[in-house]
Amino acid sequence: ALAEDPDFEVKRRSAEVRAERDELLLVTDRYMLADFPVAEDERELYRQYRQYLRDIPEQESFPDEGIKTFGEWKGA
Repeated sequence: ALAEDPDFEVKRRSAEVRAERDELLLVTDRYMLADFPVAEDERELYRQYRQYLRDIPEQESFPDEGIKTFGEWKGA
C-alpha cells in the first residue's frame, strides 16, 4: 500500500532528512549544557545552529535541500 502512495517518495525522503537532523541535534546537545567547557560565544553559535536544524522541516525546499553541518553553516 505504501508503494502505491503518490507521496511515498516525499514522505520517505522527509523521514530521512528528519533522522539526519535529529542526529545532528543529538550530537550538539552537549554544547547546551551549562557545565560543558565551551566559550559562551561558541555556545551561542551552537544555539543558533540548533535553531536552524529545528526550522528545516518548515523550509519551502524541504525535504530536497541538504542539511549543513555546523562547519558549513558557520562558514556560510
